[in-house]
This record gives sequence, C-alpha cells and structure tokens, in this order.
Amino acid sequence: MQMQLSSRSGEVTQLHQRLQRLEQENDDLQTRVRRLKATQEDLDNKLERAEEQLVFAQQEFDDFESQVEESTQQSRDQIQDLTANVTMYQTFLSYILQTGKPYTARTVDKLECIIKEPPSSDTDDTDEEGNENGDDDTLEDGCSQFCEEQRTKLAPK
Repeated sequence: MQMQLSSRSGEVTQLHQRLQRLEQENDDLQTRVRRLKATQEDLDNKLERAEEQLVFAQQEFDDFESQVEESTQQSRDQIQDLTANVTMYQTFLSYILQTGKPYTARTVDKLECIIKEPPSSDTDDTDEEGNENGDDDTLEDGCSQFCEEQRTKLAPK
C-alpha cells in the first residue's frame, strides 16, 4: 500500500506541475488575446479615422473640381468675348484702312453698333419724322456693307 501511496503521490505531484504549466500557458494565451484585442481596436480606430479623412479629402476634391470647372468655363467665356472683340476691331481696322475714312469717335460708335448687331431689314433712309438722313448715312451704309461682307467671310460654314 505504501507503494501505491507513493505512486499516487508522484502522480499528484506531476498533475500539479502539469496544472501549473497549463495555468501559466492559459495566462500567457489570455495576455496575448488581450494584446491582440487591443491591437485590433487600435487598428479599427485608425481605419475609421482614415475613412473619415478619405471622405473629407473626397469632398475637398469634389469642391476643387467644381471650382476648376467653373473657372475653366469663365475663362472660356472670357476668351470667346475677347476673340469677338478682336474680330470686331480687326474688322473696324480693315474698314478704316480700305476706305481711308478718318478715325472719329462717331465712326467708331457706328461701326461698333453695326458690327455687333445684325443688319436690320429696315432699308428706309428716313427718320421718324420722314426727313432723309444726312452724310452720316453714307458712312453707315458703307460700314454696313463692309461689315456684312466681313460677316459673310467670318461666318461658320
């Protein structure tokens, strides 16, 4: 019986040692699990912050893109207006050079008006009271004819 008792006592000691090792391994594993959970939480927080930053960056990009589109359209409109002005002044200069008419403010006003507005269908050379218009009409007629020729040349085909 003594032998059985000492044998059993050795088994109990081995089982206690094994239990201690298992408890230590369990503690180590629980520590690793806590660390991994903490790491996962940190990574989740970083991911959430990165997603928020991405949303803000996308909004800023969209705002910037719309500003660029608006600015581009304004620039195109300005280019179109400036091109129209250049064409008008080229036409005006060509008329002056071809006709030899002196440069006056009245000439400029008439040419600008004629160049900007399409010719009217009213060919009556009388004013509202029925009086015939004077020599300014010859200038205007010459300008009108010249501008109409220029419009025909410049018109898209």
